[in-house]
Amino acid sequence: MKRLLSALFALAIGITPLGAQTISGNTNPLGARTTASPANPTGTTSLTGVMMGMAGTITPKTTGNILFLITFGISNNTASDGCSWIIKFGTGSAPANAAAPSGTSAGALSATVNNASTAAAVFGAAAEGYATGLIVNTAYWYDIDLTALTGGTCSLNNVTIIAIEL
Repeated sequence: MKRLLSALFALAIGITPLGAQTISGNTNPLGARTTASPANPTGTTSLTGVMMGMAGTITPKTTGNILFLITFGISNNTASDGCSWIIKFGTGSAPANAAAPSGTSAGALSATVNNASTAAAVFGAAAEGYATGLIVNTAYWYDIDLTALTGGTCSLNNVTIIAIEL
């Protein structure tokens, strides 16, 4: 754990710890990493969940162990309603916005509920997930499966997606 925290800190401040390896032109002691800020996906009224179509991708280079981090603003336009979300990942073509849920879940299912006075208010939220044993040199997509809890439209905005091989 101490080594992981040290390496993540080093990446955050832009230094290279001893023993770092060069992968695809990037000096990275942990393996592959990706980050993106996709366009705001179209919201959903689905009570069973749909994919957001953000098409994050990562190709593990060393361990096949990936930490997924996604931050975003989330809202439901109906008073006293909310949204739930979970990270999904898989191989092949990334799902489009509003596609049926697909892939493997990573992390815990999270949810938020607004009250009667905060309908359509945007709350800061995040999703984290960890996948082990992914196949090295195989491309994986990752995305959010978003669900309206009992009604309204759930929407994400200002999304940042990150994947780091550990």
